[in-house]
Amino acid sequence: PAYDCLSAVASLGGDYAEAAADYRHVVDANPDDPEVRSKYIYFLHDNPEQYKKAVDDLIAKFPDSDEAASALYGYAYSQQNTPAQQAVLEDLLKRFPPTKFSTSKDAAEGLFFDYDQTDPAKALTLANEMTKQFPKDTTWPDYAAYANTMADAEQRLSSGHATEAVALLKTV
Repeated sequence: PAYDCLSAVASLGGDYAEAAADYRHVVDANPDDPEVRSKYIYFLHDNPEQYKKAVDDLIAKFPDSDEAASALYGYAYSQQNTPAQQAVLEDLLKRFPPTKFSTSKDAAEGLFFDYDQTDPAKALTLANEMTKQFPKDTTWPDYAAYANTMADAEQRLSSGHATEAVALLKTV
């Protein structure tokens, strides 16, 4: 408990390196506890190399845990809207199926919005996949309809039918 308290004090003061060093003792004392490792990972967020290594270690040791899925999700968002973030989110969905891990379902939504900005065809494909995986969820069919309408409007615009494209866009 002492090292847990010391790490808490260090983190409250903004010294995450010290918090991680203190909390490492808690990890060493509890090597089979994914929650302990998950908390340790949080303290490493200011050190990208150690952060990534700790996430990879957690996934390797506890590949089917919610903590591993959550750690990878956190790591993805540490990449701050880069292509690397999309790659990590894609990896998350492959390793941790959204039907089994709620974190992956949340990640899929973020990935949909990223795709909407960068690759609308992927956004539509993802929305259709999620609709199949969650047939009772009303959100994903709405996302699929939106993505389909956006793709249709873009196609009409590129073929010189701007008025039709605008009319479609008014429906979303």
